Amino acid sequence: MIVKTLLPGAWALHSDQKIQLFTLQVPSSWRRSAQALAQRKCQMLGRGYPSVPVYSLDPILMASFPQIVEAKRGGWQRAGIPWISATERIDLYDLPEFIKNWLREEFLCLGEDEVEETLARLDSSLWQWDKKNITYPIDQLFENPESRSLCFSTIPDLLATELMQQGEINFEGENASYSLTFYRTIRLNQSAELMSWPPTDIPIFKGKQSSGIEKVSFVISFSLQTLPWRQEPVIYHALSVRRWMTDPLKKLPYKGCSIYIGDTHRWLDGRQQPLMFMPISVTRSNRQLSWPLALRELLTINDASLPNLEALPRRPKWNWERSHSRHPRSEQSDVLAAIAYHSSFSRCGASTDCLPGVSPKDLYSLDKALLEHLPIERVGKATRLKIRHKKHGAKADSQSASSLWDRRSRKTQMLSPAIAQTAVLKVCRQQSLILLIIWETPYMRDILIDEISKRLETELVAQTDMTYVGLNGKIEVQTRHISDLSQPLEISKNLSPSRRQQLRVELIQQRAKEITDYLPTPDRLSGAIIEIKPKNAYFPPETDPKLAWRIGAARQGYLNQHINPIQQKKKKPDGGYHSAQSAVLDCFRQIGAMPAPVVDEEVDGVSTNLWLTCFHVLRRDRRTTASSQTVKVAIMVRVNALTGEVQITTSSIFSIEGWLPYSVGILRLLDENWSVASSDNRAEISYQDRRRAEQRQADQFVAMCLKSCLEQPVKDHKQPNVLFMVSAQNGRELLSWLTNPRLPQKALPNTLKNQLSASECDRLWIVRIREHIRGETPTAIAKGKPGSRVSTGGIFKWNGACDSAEHTIFLSFRDLLNSEQRVLNADQSRLDKGNAPAANPKPLEIALIHNPGIEDEQLAILVHVLRSRWPYFSNDVALPFPFPFAIKAKEYAINARDNPQDSDEHREA
Repeated sequence: MIVKTLLPGAWALHSDQKIQLFTLQVPSSWRRSAQALAQRKCQMLGRGYPSVPVYSLDPILMASFPQIVEAKRGGWQRAGIPWISATERIDLYDLPEFIKNWLREEFLCLGEDEVEETLARLDSSLWQWDKKNITYPIDQLFENPESRSLCFSTIPDLLATELMQQGEINFEGENASYSLTFYRTIRLNQSAELMSWPPTDIPIFKGKQSSGIEKVSFVISFSLQTLPWRQEPVIYHALSVRRWMTDPLKKLPYKGCSIYIGDTHRWLDGRQQPLMFMPISVTRSNRQLSWPLALRELLTINDASLPNLEALPRRPKWNWERSHSRHPRSEQSDVLAAIAYHSSFSRCGASTDCLPGVSPKDLYSLDKALLEHLPIERVGKATRLKIRHKKHGAKADSQSASSLWDRRSRKTQMLSPAIAQTAVLKVCRQQSLILLIIWETPYMRDILIDEISKRLETELVAQTDMTYVGLNGKIEVQTRHISDLSQPLEISKNLSPSRRQQLRVELIQQRAKEITDYLPTPDRLSGAIIEIKPKNAYFPPETDPKLAWRIGAARQGYLNQHINPIQQKKKKPDGGYHSAQSAVLDCFRQIGAMPAPVVDEEVDGVSTNLWLTCFHVLRRDRRTTASSQTVKVAIMVRVNALTGEVQITTSSIFSIEGWLPYSVGILRLLDENWSVASSDNRAEISYQDRRRAEQRQADQFVAMCLKSCLEQPVKDHKQPNVLFMVSAQNGRELLSWLTNPRLPQKALPNTLKNQLSASECDRLWIVRIREHIRGETPTAIAKGKPGSRVSTGGIFKWNGACDSAEHTIFLSFRDLLNSEQRVLNADQSRLDKGNAPAANPKPLEIALIHNPGIEDEQLAILVHVLRSRWPYFSNDVALPFPFPFAIKAKEYAINARDNPQDSDEHREA
């Protein structure tokens, strides 16, 4: 049954409560001493930022004192800024030594004598709470500029505390009711979290018989979010599953992990509290995983200790027998510890049969409990829009012979030989395409040759021992043995991690040069499929040469794709392999092959005289750049809606060459100048000045790109329309007008309006989209239909969300994936069955900023259906087309410091 009305999990708070906050500032002498240590560390290492690394202090302090609602890192940078805001004022007797232990661990590299000399000069008596407390009425927090940022932490904290005090929450299942008790989990971000404890046993079924039990907890989170064109923020809730490791592990992951520690004592002063959970990150020091020094010493003072990290993997259910006891600890180590499952544990021999996600019935149960127990009111409701043909008024999901994009078939378009051949040859512009197969086993070579023949519907005839030519003369397949260039890099596991990483960078560069010299120089558009062992075949991980192959082949002019070996004994009856198909298709994707037209004028009601454009920011952090700075490069991708031609550019490329074919542009990312500062004295540029310079550059880049699209016809000489899409989470740091307070209201941003003529402004459509990242879009339940899900996808108009009826937000839901079969039914809870897909697609928020000449609903529907226009995948993608082209470009935004991307590997089906 199609869901016609959704009730979003978005709430307005109605409460006359007052909140009292106590603030704590960093003494000036402590702040200056910490800054001096940070400066000396930066100078000694020759990398990093010369600022106090308070990002590692805040989480462990909040674990020790959970009543903190906000921790501002600026409190360690400038005077007069409160570092801590808390709902309780406690004795700070142990805090100075706690911070000293943190400083000892952070600046150990400077030498013990130098650090101790600095710490000896610090006066512990200077740590005092600010004398004046602050009291805010809850309903006025957002109105007061001084408290505006505080409300994003205090309101979720208030709701979580109040819900926890209600006792158990019932979740209705198929044949049972589950009563769960929730406790606080301390989080540093602006959200509040509750977790059920003790863990619930969830059955795993094989057929109709139970084949095992998994331990899980339900997790409820609250966050405050802003909406486009709405002054007051709204409260979002979310429900998820946390799966626990119960079987012994071989070890903890190499890079560490977070361990959930439960205790009924507050660590900073030893006082009792309700059971709370603190996720603590373990760190690696001298090749050994260890707890933060400050926490180890603090718990010793309070007659407790953290679990032994050597024993914990063998006993992951650490003290679970004390369950949710609220009584004082009777033993020194009487804290409980639990390890949440993560995919990184697969290398440690860990696995779970329980799938993530909760059922629609669980969302309904929580929604009902929130309405009953909290002072909140729902914000609006969402109604489904009908997608119709332009001419005949029939639903768009009916059969349409004229459209490539039949939503009912849900097939991968590029698997069709007729479509693939046309798309690939169109990109080649009647030139021959070279596909180089770099093989290690003859069996893989033959499989790939066969797969290329099928996809392009051409018979390959051997011209020489190494070259095959298609009968139509448009495709040339060359083969070459991988030689010894797939052998592990010569890095001993006995070296220290830092030395292994340093040596790895040098050997990656050396191997890449060898690969470049080994491969033939192509004289035309070329792609390579490289057979190479999976990453788990290389140990230690630093010996993996895949990154060298990506860089070396690209330097020689080959768009390249990796594929793991296929065992001949696993051959399918039809002789085909999913991994071989994926590798060949991904080569086609990298050359920019795209079926056309992208927009169906009859189905979509929009002319094909249209450029589809998107803005995307590629980021590199300080670990992967030679300058040890976080840098970014903005790219634009455009697609001709009529011909399917794909082009890409960056700000440095556009100023000289304009738009480049996709296959050429992504190779150029290897040589991109990953820097944004024009001054040689980069260290002298303040963060704010550097950010403003980046924003000015991005605004100018976007304006130039859009103007060039508006001036260039799609076909003939008719002036085109341009659809410009940008992701809020990805682009708002550079395009400041994307944030909700500044989001234009049915108008162009001034940075674009000043660069375009009136005619050009009238042909430009701007759409901002927002994903479920960090809970920025709401959950939703079907009105009057407990347990129903939006299984067929669709787009909904969210009425009542904005302050004015003139502005509307749309929520787009994708169809269920092919993997989401045999889902939890409408009467089932996740607690009824662990191994059935939850199938709860998260909505994509669509906000229309500027759309002259086209109705709001029509444009929103177009953006929604563009999620199904990615021809290399049979299901809808997260972001609408052409975003996948922009996101995939990151594969070439690399250097020798990077780790190999998992997405580059096609594993055996």
